[in-house]
Amino acid sequence: PSTSALPKQLRGGRVVLLGCPMPPADACNSVQYLAGLAALEEHGLHWEWCCHHTALPFVAKVCRDFSKMTFVLDHLGRNGGNEDDVEQWKKNLSALAEHQNVVAKIGAIEEWGVADPNPLLDHAVACFGFQRLIFESNWFVSKACGYSYKTLVQTSYDAVVRNGGSEEDVKDV
Repeated sequence: PSTSALPKQLRGGRVVLLGCPMPPADACNSVQYLAGLAALEEHGLHWEWCCHHTALPFVAKVCRDFSKMTFVLDHLGRNGGNEDDVEQWKKNLSALAEHQNVVAKIGAIEEWGVADPNPLLDHAVACFGFQRLIFESNWFVSKACGYSYKTLVQTSYDAVVRNGGSEEDVKDV
């Protein structure tokens, strides 16, 4: 569509690459998906990834191929994770973070499948730094899972401070 046909408020898009059954990890490499991203890039819009960690290598390739576009990784790519896949997730997240056009949301810890989210948050800070991290609340899912907004904010705040962040860094995140 022409730029004039797009709503002025539109900043980007997102589709959830999760479900039962789980979409293929490489779903973002389909011709149709890539054509949609090309259209967003043409109009200066961003794209958000909400995916299982097994999709991260494919997501990284797309982010590399669309290097002029901004991408946002929701929930640190930890949807449907568990304690057994943390090391693979760390490796995949590190590779994705090499692309400077990617920022990551540090929230939705109730979906990460780990007892202690702090090592994962510390890894995210090490990969992305403070300038490429964004706090997210995931408020209604968090609330349903027993996480208060205050707990989510405090956990993210503590991660920034624990990793040497200043008050300015906290505000950036």
